Amino acid sequence: MRFRGSKQQNSHKSFPIFPIIFIAVLYLFLLSIFVAPARAAIITINGAPLNIYSSESGNLQARFDGVDDNVFYPPWSYQGDAGFFLGFPSGTLADTVYGPTIVTNSSFLSFTQVSQDAVTGAGTVISPYTQQTVYLVKDGSENEYAEITQIISYVNGESRFKMSYAVKNITNPPVALRFRAIAAADLYLEGSDFGTGFLSLGPPRFVAGANHTTGKSGGIEEVNGSTWDKHQVAYYYDLWGVVTDPLAAGFANTLVETLVDNGLGVQWDNHYGDGNGLSSGATTTYEIIWQFASFVPLRLDPLTDTDTVGDTHRITATVMGISGDPSVGKSVRYTIAGSHPRTAA
Repeated sequence: MRFRGSKQQNSHKSFPIFPIIFIAVLYLFLLSIFVAPARAAIITINGAPLNIYSSESGNLQARFDGVDDNVFYPPWSYQGDAGFFLGFPSGTLADTVYGPTIVTNSSFLSFTQVSQDAVTGAGTVISPYTQQTVYLVKDGSENEYAEITQIISYVNGESRFKMSYAVKNITNPPVALRFRAIAAADLYLEGSDFGTGFLSLGPPRFVAGANHTTGKSGGIEEVNGSTWDKHQVAYYYDLWGVVTDPLAAGFANTLVETLVDNGLGVQWDNHYGDGNGLSSGATTTYEIIWQFASFVPLRLDPLTDTDTVGDTHRITATVMGISGDPSVGKSVRYTIAGSHPRTAA
């Protein structure tokens, strides 16, 4: 049984295996005849060193050259648990959240694809790679509410890519749309599903998950003119729980301090409150930069040295932040082994 929000599967019952095999084979045979499997189309930006994958339903994924795992969960899939979400607190869509398909949470309603363009550009600063996908927010009666134009931009040589989401109110008859916009992801940083929270106040602000054992970090950098209202780095299950509740306050501006299976997100509330709905026919745009980095948590200078007995040996230890700068106010705990052992901070 798979539980919503879980990354594990459990089986509690056993049955005779041969009837099950026969039934399973028959089912798959009939399925192959009568049902065409639904598979999301994936567009790939073949950058260097970063490869970016975009599905027709808004899922994002990325992988570095020479690395087996992707940067978002699931690490083996081109459809990452990452993307853009719209939560509606009132009106016909009250208490619903639209977004890409998330493996570990089935609460989101799916966007409806309109178009998915091929990659353009040369991967340079003047002509970056770009890829555009357009999708809609529609209800069960096929009424249309919002059109989202998603654009990915990437320049070769960088370990970051830019996302732009233009949200247009296309209601008919026209009504103002109240919503919360969110960009969020379940991180999987090059081989590890675990991390702690980090926030640089900038400018620009940068909120991330970081693993000080592997020296990997990834997160969202703020874009000038698209200031987010709240952020959070948390256990992935708790993060998706916040995203799926458009009636609550949203993210809590908190950073998880213990090593957990982490995810992160930011939110914009400029069209959330009473009287602040997006007017019919109007468009508002949200932009972020997904940024990934490798860092050395602790630097020692010198790393090795040879001294004679009685000499004083000095080592400078510097704790480094995920941005590559020294961390201020951090304690260095050390142990000396040998004839004069010592442990201190």
